[in-house]
Amino acid sequence: MIAAKCWREMRLYALLYVVLLGGLLGLALLFWPDAREKLVEKGGQFEFLAPMQALKDFFKDAASRLEPAAFAAYVGVQQFFKGVNIVGVACAVLMGCSTIAKERERGTFELLASRPVSRGRILWSTTWVLALILVVPVFASSLLVLPYARAQGYELPVGGLLQASLHSSLFVLLFLGLTLLGSVLLRTQVEVATAIGAFVILQVGIYFVPVVQHGSLFRLTDYDVYRPMVPGNLDWTGFLLGTEVWLVLAVVGVWLLAFTLFRRRDL
Repeated sequence: MIAAKCWREMRLYALLYVVLLGGLLGLALLFWPDAREKLVEKGGQFEFLAPMQALKDFFKDAASRLEPAAFAAYVGVQQFFKGVNIVGVACAVLMGCSTIAKERERGTFELLASRPVSRGRILWSTTWVLALILVVPVFASSLLVLPYARAQGYELPVGGLLQASLHSSLFVLLFLGLTLLGSVLLRTQVEVATAIGAFVILQVGIYFVPVVQHGSLFRLTDYDVYRPMVPGNLDWTGFLLGTEVWLVLAVVGVWLLAFTLFRRRDL
C-alpha cells in the first residue's frame, strides 16, 4: 500500500530521470566520432588546461591511439562521472525531499501514521521504491552501451560496466539516504532542499580545490575511480573489498539513523 502510493507519486520523476539519464548518454554516444577526432587532435591542450588530475587523466586516456581504450574512458566520464553524478544525485535529492517532509507539510502524515502500519514500515516501503527508481535506470542505460560499442567494433566487458554501475548507484543511494534523513529532521520540503542542496554545492565546490578536494564526497566517484572499472581492469574481489565496503556501510548507517529518528521523533 505504502509502496504503491510512493510509486504513484514518483512515477513522473522516474520518467524524467530515465529520459535525462538515457538522453544524455545517447547524445554523448551520438557525438563520439566527432569527440574522438577532437580529442586526438587537441587532447594534449585539454590535458594541459584541465584544472585537476582526474580530468588530465581522462584527456590523456581519451586521446589514446587505442580507440577501444579511449571509448571506455569516454563512457566512464559521460555516463558515470557526468551523467549519474549530476542527474542521479539531483533526482535522489528531489525525490527524497518529496517524502516525509511533504506528508508533514500537506498535513497527511497523521492520516498515514494512523493506519495499521509501523513508522519503520512506512520509511522502508518508501525507501526501496525510491532506490529501485534510482538504481535500475543506471544499470539499464549503462548496459545499452554494449550494442553501440559492438557496432563500432569495440569490446567493453559487461563486468566492468556492472562494477561502475554498482559503484555509482551506491553513491546516489548515499545522497538519497542523506535527503531522507533531512526529511525526517526538518519540517518542510524547502528546508530539506536548502540544507541538502547547500551540502551538495559545498561538496562540489571543494572537489575542484586541490588542497581540500580529498574532503569531498565526489572524490569517491571521479574519473580515476571509474578508470580501471569500465575497461574491466579491476577484479571483483578487489572491487568489492575496496571503496564499496565503505559506501555500503555509509548508506546503511545513514538510513538506520533516519529510521531510528523517524520511529522516535515527534513528527
